[in-house]
Amino acid sequence: MTVFEWVAERLESLGIAAYPVAAPADAERPYAAYQRVGGRSISFLGTELPSVKNERVQIAIWAERALQVEALGLQLENLLMSAEDFQVEPIGSPIDDHDEETGLYGSRQDFSIWSPR
Repeated sequence: MTVFEWVAERLESLGIAAYPVAAPADAERPYAAYQRVGGRSISFLGTELPSVKNERVQIAIWAERALQVEALGLQLENLLMSAEDFQVEPIGSPIDDHDEETGLYGSRQDFSIWSPR
Protein backbone atom coordinates (compact mmCIF):
# COMPACT_ATOMS: atom_id res chain seq x y z
CA MET A 1 0.00 0.00 0.00
CA THR A 2 1.38 3.41 -0.92
CA VAL A 3 1.51 6.33 1.49
CA PHE A 4 -1.14 8.13 -0.61
CA GLU A 5 -3.49 5.14 -0.43
CA TRP A 6 -2.91 4.87 3.30
CA VAL A 7 -3.55 8.59 3.91
CA ALA A 8 -6.73 8.48 1.79
CA GLU A 9 -8.05 5.50 3.79
CA ARG A 10 -7.44 7.32 7.08
CA LEU A 11 -9.18 10.49 5.87
CA GLU A 12 -12.19 8.56 4.55
CA SER A 13 -12.47 6.61 7.83
CA LEU A 14 -13.14 9.99 9.51
CA GLY A 15 -15.83 10.89 6.96
CA ILE A 16 -13.56 13.26 5.03
CA ALA A 17 -13.59 13.02 1.22
CA ALA A 18 -9.94 12.63 0.13
CA TYR A 19 -8.29 13.99 -3.02
CA PRO A 20 -4.65 13.78 -4.11
CA VAL A 21 -3.11 17.23 -4.77
CA ALA A 22 -6.34 19.20 -5.42
CA ALA A 23 -10.07 18.76 -4.83
CA PRO A 24 -12.68 19.50 -7.50
CA ALA A 25 -14.80 22.64 -7.05
CA ASP A 26 -17.88 20.53 -6.27
CA ALA A 27 -16.14 18.33 -3.68
CA GLU A 28 -18.31 16.90 -0.93
CA ARG A 29 -17.61 18.65 2.38
CA PRO A 30 -15.70 18.17 4.55
CA TYR A 31 -12.85 17.28 2.23
CA ALA A 32 -9.08 17.12 2.24
CA ALA A 33 -6.39 17.51 -0.37
CA TYR A 34 -3.06 15.84 0.32
CA GLN A 35 0.24 16.11 -1.49
CA ARG A 36 3.91 15.26 -1.15
CA VAL A 37 5.98 18.30 -0.23
CA GLY A 38 9.39 16.67 0.12
CA GLY A 39 10.96 14.24 2.52
CA ARG A 40 14.34 12.89 3.59
CA SER A 41 16.42 11.03 1.03
CA ILE A 42 18.38 7.98 2.08
CA SER A 43 21.38 6.75 0.14
CA PHE A 44 24.35 4.54 0.84
CA LEU A 45 27.88 4.70 -0.57
CA GLY A 46 27.55 1.28 -2.22
CA THR A 47 24.80 -0.14 -4.41
CA GLU A 48 22.63 -1.21 -1.48
CA LEU A 49 19.08 0.17 -1.54
CA PRO A 50 17.37 1.35 1.67
CA SER A 51 14.44 -0.69 2.96
CA VAL A 52 12.42 2.39 3.97
CA LYS A 53 11.53 5.76 2.48
CA ASN A 54 10.42 9.07 3.92
CA GLU A 55 7.76 11.38 2.53
CA ARG A 56 6.66 14.74 3.86
CA VAL A 57 2.92 14.89 3.23
CA GLN A 58 0.82 18.04 3.59
CA ILE A 59 -2.86 17.52 4.35
CA ALA A 60 -5.34 20.39 4.02
CA ILE A 61 -8.84 19.91 5.44
CA TRP A 62 -11.73 22.17 4.34
CA ALA A 63 -15.23 22.48 5.83
CA GLU A 64 -18.09 24.89 6.46
CA ARG A 65 -17.13 25.67 10.06
CA ALA A 66 -13.76 26.47 11.66
CA LEU A 67 -14.49 24.36 14.75
CA GLN A 68 -15.30 21.36 12.55
CA VAL A 69 -11.96 21.72 10.75
CA GLU A 70 -10.11 21.95 14.06
CA ALA A 71 -11.82 18.84 15.46
CA LEU A 72 -11.23 16.81 12.28
CA GLY A 73 -7.59 17.90 12.17
CA LEU A 74 -6.99 16.71 15.73
CA GLN A 75 -8.74 13.40 15.04
CA LEU A 76 -6.62 12.91 11.92
CA GLU A 77 -3.38 13.77 13.72
CA ASN A 78 -4.20 11.24 16.47
CA LEU A 79 -5.12 8.58 13.93
CA LEU A 80 -1.95 9.04 11.88
CA MET A 81 0.35 9.12 14.90
CA SER A 82 -1.11 5.91 16.33
CA ALA A 83 -0.43 3.96 13.13
CA GLU A 84 1.32 0.61 13.43
CA ASP A 85 2.22 0.12 9.76
CA PHE A 86 3.89 3.52 9.18
CA GLN A 87 5.88 5.83 11.44
CA VAL A 88 4.29 9.30 11.47
CA GLU A 89 5.48 12.51 13.06
CA PRO A 90 3.73 15.89 12.74
CA ILE A 91 5.99 18.66 11.46
CA GLY A 92 4.72 21.68 13.33
CA SER A 93 1.19 22.56 14.34
CA PRO A 94 -1.75 23.10 11.98
CA ILE A 95 -2.05 26.37 10.05
CA ASP A 96 -5.55 27.86 9.76
CA ASP A 97 -6.96 29.28 6.55
CA HIS A 98 -10.17 30.80 5.17
CA ASP A 99 -11.22 31.04 1.53
CA GLU A 100 -13.16 34.26 0.90
CA GLU A 101 -14.56 33.04 -2.41
CA THR A 102 -16.11 29.80 -1.09
CA GLY A 103 -16.52 30.82 2.56
CA LEU A 104 -14.80 27.58 3.62
CA TYR A 105 -12.48 27.24 6.59
CA GLY A 106 -9.30 25.24 6.25
CA SER A 107 -6.38 23.85 8.14
CA ARG A 108 -3.18 22.34 6.78
CA GLN A 109 -0.48 20.36 8.49
CA ASP A 110 2.67 18.57 7.34
CA PHE A 111 3.60 15.05 8.44
CA SER A 112 6.82 13.10 8.10
CA ILE A 113 5.85 9.53 7.12
CA TRP A 114 8.30 6.63 7.05
CA SER A 115 7.14 3.58 5.11
CA PRO A 116 8.56 0.41 3.56
CA ARG A 117 10.23 1.03 0.23
